[in-house]
Amino acid sequence: MPLRHHHNATLAARTGSFLAACAVALVSGTPYLYSTYGNQLTSKLNLSGLASNVVAAGVHYGLFLSVTAMLLIAGYAGLSFTYGGLFGAGGVYAAFLFLVFVGMGSQCGYMVAVSTNNHNFHAARGLAMGIPIAGFGLSAMLFAQVSSHAYPDDTQGFLMFVSIAIGATILSAVPLLRIFAEDQPSSNREGLLEAQHRLVAVTDNSAIDEDEIMSPTSIGVGTGIGSIPICHGDSENHPAAAAAAAAAAAAHPQHRSQYNTRTSISRSDELLSDAEEEERRRTQEQERLIPVGGHQYAIIPGPTSPSQVSSPSSQSATVFSKPVAGFALFRTNREAQLMWLSVLLLAGPCLMYIGNAGNVVRSVYRDRFEGPSAEPTDDELVQLQKLQNFHVSMISLFSCVGRISVGLMSDIGKRGRGSWWGVDRVFFMIYAAVCTWLGQTLGAHTTTVEQLTGVSILVGLGYGSMFGVAPTIISEWFGQATFGTNWGWISLAPAIGSQSFNLIFGWLYDAEARHEHTKQCFGPECYRTSFVLGACSVLLGVLTLMYLAFRTKRATQSYWN
Repeated sequence: MPLRHHHNATLAARTGSFLAACAVALVSGTPYLYSTYGNQLTSKLNLSGLASNVVAAGVHYGLFLSVTAMLLIAGYAGLSFTYGGLFGAGGVYAAFLFLVFVGMGSQCGYMVAVSTNNHNFHAARGLAMGIPIAGFGLSAMLFAQVSSHAYPDDTQGFLMFVSIAIGATILSAVPLLRIFAEDQPSSNREGLLEAQHRLVAVTDNSAIDEDEIMSPTSIGVGTGIGSIPICHGDSENHPAAAAAAAAAAAAHPQHRSQYNTRTSISRSDELLSDAEEEERRRTQEQERLIPVGGHQYAIIPGPTSPSQVSSPSSQSATVFSKPVAGFALFRTNREAQLMWLSVLLLAGPCLMYIGNAGNVVRSVYRDRFEGPSAEPTDDELVQLQKLQNFHVSMISLFSCVGRISVGLMSDIGKRGRGSWWGVDRVFFMIYAAVCTWLGQTLGAHTTTVEQLTGVSILVGLGYGSMFGVAPTIISEWFGQATFGTNWGWISLAPAIGSQSFNLIFGWLYDAEARHEHTKQCFGPECYRTSFVLGACSVLLGVLTLMYLAFRTKRATQSYWN
């Protein structure tokens, strides 16, 4: 009973930590809320299109360069005061600084939520990480709807509300966030050990040392990560290893009964938990992707000839070296470099549209009026605000759908030694890239507000899908112990891509506005070239991911063959 009470208490605490992580993530995705108030802030501070995009880039500097609660409270409260005119002519610099605070606080909250679930849920890591990641994507929709219904014409009050709501949520969730030690299925192991003793008594009528039964040298071909275990159900998948063991048993009749016993034990090992199978699969994936010589492990292969099977001196050893993470990993590992490049090429165009959705909506909406450059009426401003909130909500909603669905599907795809119908997690990245490319291509041909809905859906779905699976790939390929560091380096790619494409959008927007002799640009010409460049970037990203998929697929085949 005490053990059951302890298990229930641990389960409750783990559930509380999971919900707290989801709550933190839900209020940490507000950097994507910028388009809800960006036009109003730009008009209030009298900024050009390029200056507006420079200010907007501040949130992505903070978001991807990353207290959490304090930074977010200070960021949104500061924006509220800036909008109210507190900093006067220096408002543009203040707005940039406070958006950096917002981005840094959001990234801290995001990393806390994702890292907590990454450590606490091993068997279903994709789903456990996908839910808070989905909440992160849903954050902008949540607050955009609050803006539409509670603050339709009060931007300053809305920003102050966001500051208070985020701070209260995070401070309430902090006490529940915990890292739990991985469960040890001791009862399974004890039952398996007892079954092994019974099998030994029946087949051999002689005592076999418990350490000999459980040791890698007695039940597998080689030891360590580079060895080929015969137990754990691998004999069927490694016929060469099984044949070697059978040949050794035939050559030494005194070991035949032990071989039969071990064959029976291998079937018993199928009862091991899914978590152990997941951990074994993840370790094998790290082996084949991380090069020998110091990135994570140095592996010496086990014996291959039948004569070596039963020789303890011939068993291989695993040499553990210092883990390599961060810049050193991305400097030396080709898979890490390709992953970084693909995220750069995909995230840049996505964040360009996410940050400028308000500008695109305004350009299309005002273009249908006789005098688009004239001062809009109050009713037109309210309608424009609703349209902006709608598209922010669409981006956020489908980003959430992409994050959680791809996390779940990639978990299913990884069952069965890393493939499901031959599908690996990288192929879900390609799916995300295709959605993004379709969104950018449709954006280049959009001329009405109604057509923009498809752009928002596709870009949101592609962006969410990418960030629904990319963290899991980084964790599995390069180890969860260094996940935070490695994901931090990956996060530099969206920051660089966002800055580059936002500056391109702002420069082209201002160039078209000067051509029309207006301060603000109206019509499809304002954004068409930016979307074309975005589509080209994403197409390069698709090709990069296809090459990455080819490399990892080839590594998988060579590993199992």
